[in-house]
Order: sequence, then C-alpha cells, then structure tokens
Amino acid sequence: MFYKNKLAKIVYSPDIYGYDEDGLVGIYDGMFDQLVKSYGQPITNVFGAYEDTLEQIPFVDGGYYMSKWKKGDTLITLLLQGFEDGYSLSMQYVKASIEDQVEAALDAIQ
Repeated sequence: MFYKNKLAKIVYSPDIYGYDEDGLVGIYDGMFDQLVKSYGQPITNVFGAYEDTLEQIPFVDGGYYMSKWKKGDTLITLLLQGFEDGYSLSMQYVKASIEDQVEAALDAIQ
C-alpha cells in the first residue's frame, strides 16, 4: 500500500493451500527463525489463549500465533491464524510513523 506516494505497508501471504496444521506451524516457525536472524528477538510473541484458563485456543476456533518486531521505523508482524474453514498466514511490514494514518485510510475505503 502506498500512502502519499510512499510505500507504507506491504503484506506477504504465501499460498498455503493443502497444508495441514502441523505443516503450517512448521512454515510459521521457519519464517519466525528467519525474522529472528534478521531482526533479533521479537518485541511481542503471543498465542491466542482463553482468558479464564490461559489454555491455547485451537486454530479451528480462531486460535493464532503472532510475533512482532520493530526495526527502526518499521513494524514487522508475523501471524498464523485459524478459522472454522481454514487458515491464514501473513507477514506484514508497516512504516510505524504512519501506521495510524494508514489504518484510518483503509477503514475509510472499506
């Protein structure tokens, strides 16, 4: 996505058709390891958990893994999320100084 003629946000979503949950976790782990090599340990590394028990939410019920890094003025987010009918895997780079403006612009066009 461009904002004011500058690249402000990019999202990479690999084709994950045909992968089972174990395969997707393996892909996420591989991407995570490469990001750690490039940017160091994440500033956030969480998984979806039930508030009352802190047990991990299964992917089929909307569970997720999410890790975030900050490098200079760039926020990097790696996300694996499950849905009732499948999965989503993405890696996003956002220019931190204009993140709120980018999100407001996206909300306005939806």
